[in-house]
Amino acid sequence: MWALQEGWDNPNIFTLTKLAHSSSISSRHQQVGRGLRICVNSEGKRLTHKHLDFNDEKFLNTNSLDVVVSGYEADYIEGLQKEIIDSSFMITGKFFDEEKLAELGLNKNEIFQLTMHLNNANALEFDEESNSYKIITPIYEAMQNNESIKKALGDKFERILNSFKPRDLRERIKNADNPSIKVAIRKENAKRFKELWEKINKNAKLVYKNLQEEQLLDDIVREFSKVNIPKEYITYERKDYESKTNRILLKSKERLEQDSIEYNNAITNDIQNLLLDFAKNNKLPLHFLLKIYNRLDKEKFQNSPKKAFKELESIIKESLHKNLISSISYDFAEHAFSNDDPLYETDGTPKEFIAKSMLGREISQSSETPAKNYLYSQAVWDSQIEKNAIINEYEKIDGASIEVFAKLPKFRIQTPYKSYEPDFAYLIKVADNKTIFFICETKGYDDLREIPLQEQVKIDYAEKFFICLNKMLPDIEVVYKTRINNKDLRELLDEVINQNKKDAK
Repeated sequence: MWALQEGWDNPNIFTLTKLAHSSSISSRHQQVGRGLRICVNSEGKRLTHKHLDFNDEKFLNTNSLDVVVSGYEADYIEGLQKEIIDSSFMITGKFFDEEKLAELGLNKNEIFQLTMHLNNANALEFDEESNSYKIITPIYEAMQNNESIKKALGDKFERILNSFKPRDLRERIKNADNPSIKVAIRKENAKRFKELWEKINKNAKLVYKNLQEEQLLDDIVREFSKVNIPKEYITYERKDYESKTNRILLKSKERLEQDSIEYNNAITNDIQNLLLDFAKNNKLPLHFLLKIYNRLDKEKFQNSPKKAFKELESIIKESLHKNLISSISYDFAEHAFSNDDPLYETDGTPKEFIAKSMLGREISQSSETPAKNYLYSQAVWDSQIEKNAIINEYEKIDGASIEVFAKLPKFRIQTPYKSYEPDFAYLIKVADNKTIFFICETKGYDDLREIPLQEQVKIDYAEKFFICLNKMLPDIEVVYKTRINNKDLRELLDEVINQNKKDAK
């Protein structure tokens, strides 16, 4: 009996045993989701964490699901388990759930204000792929001492704050309710850094110009024609369980011929499911994907649908990038300081502190003092290459002076993929009191070729962003570069300064 589909719901499912695997990710989600329900008791009441008096062990033992699947779906189930474990907070895990906030009594305006304040506090990040806000730091920590959120929510603040209070379910969360750590901003350095911050911290929007759809289709078809997809075969096996020996025995094995009706039906269904999943997972309009598919060699999909779609995915992403990078530009609007600006007050004066979570995960000990011209009193970093850049002193290089530098908080560049955040900004004074704004992205790789394609694509868009910004600032030079492990910072700064001297000549 096939019951795991829409319209059928039983909250008290504790074991799912699948006798056939699914090639469609959406089907797997739907099937396993039938068992991922909060159970009900004999009175029809949900046995939630609250209903069980916040007894973690009882809640987890009651609301558990065993899933028995073939090895074909093992990776999917393991990934799903990890996703559930990573969902550490009572209201939300990976994504910010606005529906739950409405259930707790917030109106649309309050939800909007809370979302914007948390985004400005660097606790949320808009995820283009899911079209929702992704949690990047603990919400409870970000809300706890935020005066703007307290003012926006009024008497509802404590209730919403407690909803995000982390609970130590089997030690899945550690130290999540520690007080928010703050780092002092060096006021004299902040006064000098203000000039750079005002220039680069602009509201920018992507502008698409002269997208060439036919050219894009031609590029995809040409590249796909070069790919070799070898034939695969569908094999049916019959196995019997022998209870006396507790073994599963292979009784028969049959390979379907490619011209058989069964084989063709199986391949057709596989291709249809993969097409739908492909469009959904890659955020492509289905009509556009069908345009591509209809112009491709169908024999390659008959040979191996999964391999063909995997090759097609990488080709589409690469072709899209090449087409988009030549067709986008950025429009800028003037930035005005607000209460949510992480560095400056509304009147432009420097703030006293900045939250550690806005700068990185690790923080220095008292013996590790940042360079004198660093914006903050303590070093906060995500990688060793960032730490070295903060601790080491670089004030004078080849006749130029580094007035001030900082790790950038809440500075995001929108790209057609996801937002991108450069790491450091340097204000450099060269001859004739000319200013260079140097923006540096640090990557923990030994070779530029090791940078994954998805990261490299965002770097390409960042370069385009600063080219457009440079046109807006004719009297100031903005330079953007990527630094890797084996690239000494002094060497990179020296390159920037010397290139400026050559350009001046």
